[in-house]
Amino acid sequence: MSLDRKELFEKLLEQLQWPQASELPYFQGAKIDRLEVHKQSQRWQFDISIPKILPFEVFNDF
Repeated sequence: MSLDRKELFEKLLEQLQWPQASELPYFQGAKIDRLEVHKQSQRWQFDISIPKILPFEVFNDF
């Protein structure tokens, strides 16, 4: 099953245990542009596009 970029972003929010964030107007149209997995260091790097500038409080929580 292949997810599109917007669905991947929503899945990320679920895994962060922050699914209500997808209901916020700031995240409408947000998507993952690129995902890079560093196997040795076991780190994941996400490049995310969000069409609106986030208020500081939302950005800080994110």
